[in-house]
Amino acid sequence: MELNIPNHMKNTLFFPESITNLNINLHNSFELNVDLTNFGYDIAAHNDIDTIKPWLSIEQYIPIVIAKWKGIEPELTQHFQQRKKTNIKQAIVQSLGLFLSMLFWMNSSPVTNLINIQDQIKELKYKPINVGERIDFIMKKPHQFHSFIQLSELFQESTKIYYKIVALQK
Repeated sequence: MELNIPNHMKNTLFFPESITNLNINLHNSFELNVDLTNFGYDIAAHNDIDTIKPWLSIEQYIPIVIAKWKGIEPELTQHFQQRKKTNIKQAIVQSLGLFLSMLFWMNSSPVTNLINIQDQIKELKYKPINVGERIDFIMKKPHQFHSFIQLSELFQESTKIYYKIVALQK
C-alpha cells in the first residue's frame, strides 16, 4: 500500500525530499514492518487507514520495539569499535525512529509531527529527562559515537519508564 507522507512528517532525516509516499504492506507482521520502515503505522493513522494502532496496545508492541533495539545495539557497538563508518548513520536514524515511536506510543499517542518534534515531546507525560535536547543532538549528528551513546541511554531509560507505566496500569 502506498501512503501519502503528510507534510508535518516529512523530516528529511527520515524521509528524503524526493520521497512523498511510503510503501508499506500492512498485511505483513508488525515485526517485519518495524524492520522495513519508520512511522508506518503513524502515517497510516494520518491517512485514516484502519490498521494496527500500537499506541493503543503498548503491552503488545513496545516489547517488540525494545527487542528490535536490543538486536541493533550490539551491531552498532561493534561497528563503532571497529571504526566501520558504513551504514552507521542509517542504523542510528532507523533506531532513532524506533525510539521516537516507542516514546510516543508509551504515551498512548502516534508520532504526530516530525517537523516540530521538540514541541510534541514537551507535551508528553512519560519521557526521560532532557529527552528533547538529547534527540536534537542525535538528529544533528547521527553518525557520531556520542549520538549512539545518547540513543542507547534513552532506550534504557525509556524501557524503565515503560515498565513503570505497565505496572501502574495494573
